[in-house]
Amino acid sequence: MNLNTPNKLIVLRFILTLSIIVVLSFVPLSLKNEFYFSIGNGIYVSWLNVIALFLFIIASLTDYFDGYLARKNNQITDFGKFFDPLVDKIMINSVLIFFAAYEYLPIWIVVVFIIRDIMIDGLRMTLSTKGKVLDAKKSGKLKTFFQIIGILVLFLIHSQPNLNEYWGYNYDSYYAFSLIPILIALYFSLYSGFEYFYKNIKEIL
Repeated sequence: MNLNTPNKLIVLRFILTLSIIVVLSFVPLSLKNEFYFSIGNGIYVSWLNVIALFLFIIASLTDYFDGYLARKNNQITDFGKFFDPLVDKIMINSVLIFFAAYEYLPIWIVVVFIIRDIMIDGLRMTLSTKGKVLDAKKSGKLKTFFQIIGILVLFLIHSQPNLNEYWGYNYDSYYAFSLIPILIALYFSLYSGFEYFYKNIKEIL
């Protein structure tokens, strides 16, 4: 298969996503083995956390440029239509799962994001069997935008995992303010999900 430049960027983003998952997996171990730097007041930042942050920034930039180049050069393909949103969801949800495990955000928010994505994918597959395409909505794009902003904020605000015995989240902590972009993304996630189903309800009944 001859991949054009936008599709190559999608493949690159998938590879970067796998790299981010591997790097984040070893953040707790890196702290135990003193692979970190101090920012004062007993706060230590794993170098792997920094590496994961830069990989995520690069991956997010490829998400912008593959769409821009595909539209500019009229290189929109079936491969891009299918894999671009799929890789986006893998990238974002994978990082959010790690953040929930490290108690950077409540697990229930991640669960809502994932359930919504599964339902939209199911709707997309149902429509495809009828020869119809689920058009992207502005609200869906805003959801992805604020998810990326929210993840960048969480990367910058949280220096190290809490790693308590059970998953949890301290809603009284000042860190809760870092959830504002994620909560905005949650709103657009629910709104866009409702919008997709409302406008296609006749096709699935």
